[in-house]
Amino acid sequence: MRSFQLPTGPFCAAPPVPGDKSLSHRALVLAAMARGESRILNLAPGEDVAATSRALRSLGVEVGADEVSSPGVGGWVAPSGPIDCANSATTLRLLAGALAARPFRTTLVGDASLMARPMARLIGPLGALGAAVEVGARGRPPVTVGMGRLRGAEVEVPLPSAQVRSAVALAALQADGPTRLTSPPGFR
Repeated sequence: MRSFQLPTGPFCAAPPVPGDKSLSHRALVLAAMARGESRILNLAPGEDVAATSRALRSLGVEVGADEVSSPGVGGWVAPSGPIDCANSATTLRLLAGALAARPFRTTLVGDASLMARPMARLIGPLGALGAAVEVGARGRPPVTVGMGRLRGAEVEVPLPSAQVRSAVALAALQADGPTRLTSPPGFR
């Protein structure tokens, strides 16, 4: 562990801060949705964030250690098969939102643990924007999404899920018209 002794009075410092996994997923997806080059400093290490990088590469996005080069979400290409999100529910849920308006259908899968996670909670909020979302038996993966003509809407996310809220926000970026996202008090 590193420690810093901060002087009293004014100072100028940039102490290194470890990357945050939640923010790293979102930064990668947003950079991939933007057209051009993006630089992301201090991405969190780990398999979940690596799963997001691999998934974006399967859509034609170039992802390096700290750079993303993308044709923009409108230039993403259909993957050659299902996208493997490994054990990352964040990858799957965020990509479900980001892929909702693409002119192709994409199936998102994962390892045995991820395939047992609940995903039906994506259907209502993304569907309110006009997204076509299909989930497997008992509301679990695979999740298939795409070909949606998204329109802005009033969307309520009744469950405490930052991942679902983020999926809706990513889809709403591609919608015609404004979207208002509401959740019960106390959500982050």
